[in-house]
Amino acid sequence: MRFRAALAFVFFSLVFSSPLEAQLARGQLRHMDTATVRPDSKVIRFDLANTPGRVGAIRLIARKGNVVILRVIVTYANGRVHYEVRDKPINLLEGERTREIDPRSDERFLESVEVEIASASGPMELELHVVQTAEGRTAQRDAASDRSFGEKTAQPRGLTADSEKPWVEVEVFYGTNRKAEKPRVIEISRPAREKRTLLSYGPTPENDLTLGRAVVTIPRKREKGEINTPGTFDVLSYFRGQDMTTEFTLLAVNRMDETQFKAAASARLASAKLFAGQAFVFVHGFNVSFDDAVFRTAQLAHDMDFDGLPLLFSWPSAGSIPGYVLDKDAWRTSKSALRQFLDLVSSQTGATTIHLIAHSMGANPMLETLEGYAGSPQPAGQPRFSELILAAPDMNIKLFEQAAARIRGLTRGITLFASNNDWALVLSGRITRGASPVGFVASGSAPVVTPGVDSIDISAMNSGTFSLGHSTFADRATLINDMKALLLDATRREPSARLNAYRTMPAGSSKFWRYTP
Repeated sequence: MRFRAALAFVFFSLVFSSPLEAQLARGQLRHMDTATVRPDSKVIRFDLANTPGRVGAIRLIARKGNVVILRVIVTYANGRVHYEVRDKPINLLEGERTREIDPRSDERFLESVEVEIASASGPMELELHVVQTAEGRTAQRDAASDRSFGEKTAQPRGLTADSEKPWVEVEVFYGTNRKAEKPRVIEISRPAREKRTLLSYGPTPENDLTLGRAVVTIPRKREKGEINTPGTFDVLSYFRGQDMTTEFTLLAVNRMDETQFKAAASARLASAKLFAGQAFVFVHGFNVSFDDAVFRTAQLAHDMDFDGLPLLFSWPSAGSIPGYVLDKDAWRTSKSALRQFLDLVSSQTGATTIHLIAHSMGANPMLETLEGYAGSPQPAGQPRFSELILAAPDMNIKLFEQAAARIRGLTRGITLFASNNDWALVLSGRITRGASPVGFVASGSAPVVTPGVDSIDISAMNSGTFSLGHSTFADRATLINDMKALLLDATRREPSARLNAYRTMPAGSSKFWRYTP
């Protein structure tokens, strides 16, 4: 009996041992390097350019503490880059290991491994291990062997210097009441062919608020205000894959719990210089998908040189023009989630100045949520929020005037951008039987003027022949620079003090401003 039990133990040990134990037994797993991770660490980099041997995969092991990993970037000597992104951060407890990262049969020489950290439990160690065959372990580096595995690329090798890459990476921290869908796979064609698995959010509403962080790549060579996405100018891009050198792409979409979100957002704020302590929350309008909302938030942050904390609240828009009526119901069910998100941003991120930007139909949940703050105590000696920017608000005029009166004093100031070249708002007026929304200016008339609101008519800033004119606030460099000046300097609240092209116009006993080029 003892002999049979011993045989059974050996059998089960061999068959059901963990992959790590099996690889150690076969001599295929090799400890490559160890890095110290501190509580304030954001990125840990393993430089491996001089290490011998090709690898078939990597693994990370936590020692002397716990760590939460947002993303792993593996750069090979031939210029190929692998982005390991999960639908939620990797939480490694002491002694735990990741699964194999980028496993492959064609072993390659490593250039570097970068690990983005959300949080760590005090100083701890992160070990880098590689999986190698006997042949891979003895392979020696030379220029020829670097080129022999994987296609040659003319792009910069690795991610060693941001200034060398033809794109920049922009973080967007988000809150959403969209329901998560099945992760999708996107194909990248340049700078190197790769596949990314990304978390998706669709148009179905969810009862709970979901938090997370997305990373967007923005091409360096582009006009300010421009968002080139796959298919913008080239329908074949849907077949060839996305090009990081010319198009906006999603690098990562990670779900976070509240603790992880707080840690990552606070770390981002701690590095801010120009907009130190500042955050902005963007709420999009109708006919906007989650991806498009993330792209717009990233574009605003990048083009305003906003190095503070960019935040997005994405409500479950249907993401289509026929879905207009559905979107009206969707924003109404999103107010409690937006209130929860604003409360969290105010109390958990460390932001001392919080700006609010709402576009189109997004002005409705924004203003109604702010009305809910009207009876609550204000922070001592200052408004609860800083600037409130309403861009082309698709909102009933009477409701807007009532809301503006109720929220007076909650923000440092309110700016309204309106236009008569906004065809999306023309459509809105027809759907609502001729009731023009706040963001529309009738030809020859003034925009809506109400106490406490700086109303600016930007009709002369045409967005182009084939444009709906609905996103002028974000796709015109002049307005982007004006918003930047407004957020940076509280003493320049008067629009004409920020931009000479804003001409002061009388409106009864009040006034508004008109852009006059």
